[in-house]
Amino acid sequence: MAHTAEKEYLACTTGTASIAVDVGFVQEIYESRFISRLPGCPGFVLGMINIRGLVMPVLDLLAVHDPIAPVKKIVILKTSEDLVGLLITQLDDLQRFETIEPVDAAPSQLKAIAHALSGKAPIDGKDVYIIDVEKLISSTIAETAR
Repeated sequence: MAHTAEKEYLACTTGTASIAVDVGFVQEIYESRFISRLPGCPGFVLGMINIRGLVMPVLDLLAVHDPIAPVKKIVILKTSEDLVGLLITQLDDLQRFETIEPVDAAPSQLKAIAHALSGKAPIDGKDVYIIDVEKLISSTIAETAR
C-alpha cells in the first residue's frame, strides 16, 4: 500500500541504483581524496576517514568504489551507533516524494541491502529506493562482528 511522504530525502546514485535517505540522518556530504584502508576488514568497509578530528568508517555497501576516481563522494550519516560514511557515485537532489510504495523485490544491484529498503518512490521515470539507515547500519555492524 502506497503512502504519502512527509519527510525530505537526500537522493543519490550508487553505481546504477538510485537511493534516498531521510535527511534527518545526513550530517554532511564530504569529498575525499584519501581513505585509509584497514587490513582484515570485510570488503564492504572501504576504510576510515578523518573529518576535523572525527574518525569514522566508510562503507561501500553496493561495490561502487572506483580506484581510478581521484575524489570519493561520501554521505556522512549520524546514526544511533555513531557517524558512518556511505560511499556514493553521485549526489542527486533533495526530494519530497508524493508517494512511497512497498518494495516487492529489490533490483539486482540492491540485493545486498534489500533488508534495509523501506520503500520505493517513482521519480523521472525510475524508482528511487529508500534506505532505512538504522536498519542498514545495525545489520552492517552485526555482519562486521562475525
